[in-house]
Amino acid sequence: MADNRLLRNTPEKLPTEGPAVTLPAGETAAGKELPAGAKVPGVKEDTLNSIVQWIPLETIGAYVFLQSLFLDPLKPEAGQTLHDLNYDARWNVFYIGLALTVLAVPLYTAVKQRQATANFAMPWGETVIATIAFVLWAAALPDTPAGDWKWWTPDYGVAAIAVSAVFLSPIATLLNIRAQWGKTPAS
Repeated sequence: MADNRLLRNTPEKLPTEGPAVTLPAGETAAGKELPAGAKVPGVKEDTLNSIVQWIPLETIGAYVFLQSLFLDPLKPEAGQTLHDLNYDARWNVFYIGLALTVLAVPLYTAVKQRQATANFAMPWGETVIATIAFVLWAAALPDTPAGDWKWWTPDYGVAAIAVSAVFLSPIATLLNIRAQWGKTPAS
């Protein structure tokens, strides 16, 4: 489960404005036991993880590392817009991240199933959902290669994440697909 720093650093008093999460009984925030139904600022972990849970952590790490290693922040000069800049390097890093996602999901599934001495079954559903999740996640990041498109605004990436968070998990549940990176399946 991901570390939600918003819950860990909960202030003593809840601000009256802003988003809040209702915690179930017995759950703690900022190291304190809270009563059932207590509200803390932030977004529930399930919502935050609904997209990223499908992307292998190594893919996210490699993508962020390659971006920081090879890419400088985009800064248009006077008279330029963001889509006038050269996005070739950003697209190359994006394609590497996309390929890593598509390759990592079946690879990790094969390793897990081999450890459990189960027969390998290609995880088509997981691979498709992971690929969609990676594209949406990468589109929502600052300096996304999608900024190369004249019609693109950063709001589209945020909207795509928000809308897909509503649909990815229910679709996966209906298809009986789960993202279980690093867990050994039952044979």
